[in-house]
Amino acid sequence: MRREPVLSKEHIGRPVEKLSIPPVQLVKVPRPQLFHAVIRYRDFRLFWLAALTTQLGQWCQVIALGWVALNLTDSPAFVGRVGFAGGIPVLMLSLPAGVLLDRVDRRRALLACQTLAAALALIVAAVIIGQRLTPQVLLLAAALGGALLAVAQPAAQTLVPALVPREDMANALALSSAANSATRIIGPSLAGLLIVAVGPAGPFVMQGIALLIAAGLTRAVRPRPDGAAARAGVRGGFLDGLRLIRHDPALTGLLLYAATLALLAFPYVQLVPVLARDYLGLGPQGLGLLMATSGVGAVHGTLAVVGLGGYRHKGQLLVAASIVYGVVIVAFVQSPWPLLAAPISALSSLLGSFAFSLITVLLQTSAPDAMRGRLMGALTLTFGLSPVGALIIGELATSIGTPHAISVAVLLSSLAVALLALLFRPLARL
Repeated sequence: MRREPVLSKEHIGRPVEKLSIPPVQLVKVPRPQLFHAVIRYRDFRLFWLAALTTQLGQWCQVIALGWVALNLTDSPAFVGRVGFAGGIPVLMLSLPAGVLLDRVDRRRALLACQTLAAALALIVAAVIIGQRLTPQVLLLAAALGGALLAVAQPAAQTLVPALVPREDMANALALSSAANSATRIIGPSLAGLLIVAVGPAGPFVMQGIALLIAAGLTRAVRPRPDGAAARAGVRGGFLDGLRLIRHDPALTGLLLYAATLALLAFPYVQLVPVLARDYLGLGPQGLGLLMATSGVGAVHGTLAVVGLGGYRHKGQLLVAASIVYGVVIVAFVQSPWPLLAAPISALSSLLGSFAFSLITVLLQTSAPDAMRGRLMGALTLTFGLSPVGALIIGELATSIGTPHAISVAVLLSSLAVALLALLFRPLARL
């Protein structure tokens, strides 16, 4: 078959501009702006700064609480009991708090929790300065702090959708987690320096000041009105939340993942003071620096979630990261030297932070507006299992040693995550 030439004889010699050549259209592909939500939206910017200062104080308290508990009793088991005391209120109050937060002003609830937590931190500091601290007082302080956390955490998480449009919500949620991770770099180091410089009361004073600053910032936030608030009673709302979770395999799988990690993997953080002092030969400053290196990894983990954007296989990434997380923790707790333990700690925190941030983003973006408080209450409930795990691991550590006790728990976590991945196949399609 004869083919016609591209240019026939009549085209030859014709000016180029008269040839019918369609113009080339250049399509500009927008680059993701990771900090777009912080820069553009005033109220989210204030909220994010409040979260940053809150978590800075919180990490100061975490280090101080573990160090004080260990040196007060010289018992790894008691360190686990202090964590358990802080977790019991979270287990009991998270779901009712989530239901109530779908019906009340979440900003005011968060503001009240920040103010009360500041007062609690300053009271603990005064008790330490007055040399009246006992194990019972420390357990009571941990329990009261846990009760406030049970309300404050879901309140903060459910405020985000009222501060940014839906298209920016995933980035905003990940950046909220990044605020926590970033303070893990500064907070523990600052706590260690304060313990050395002014004594164990210093980090609690720092926490109180940070929370008062956060309360001032939260007071200035003006969230959009939430027109989707449910009108059922507390009991009905609670049951509605359970029905939603039960009938959605992906939501069920996400919450079971969170519960598994919280019970078996995350508790190792509460026993890091024991590892630092008794196995790595570190003091409070060394402990702070060790936790700071883990904070570097945690920041990269949350920013990795922000960078996922529209990636379609987030569920598969969650499974892989959660399984590898347990293996890396084993390498960390079995490390005999601080210089080896520090970078492995950073890697483990990167994986843990990535998994936690991804679970939060997937839950928030999958939840109906009217149910978001209940789902975040359920998520907070699962993380209330972490102190239960710390109690179990702490008691086991008295028999087989802290590194071996943690290793058993985190390897069970990796195995459980693999089994859940087989049972909840819809999760891999998120």
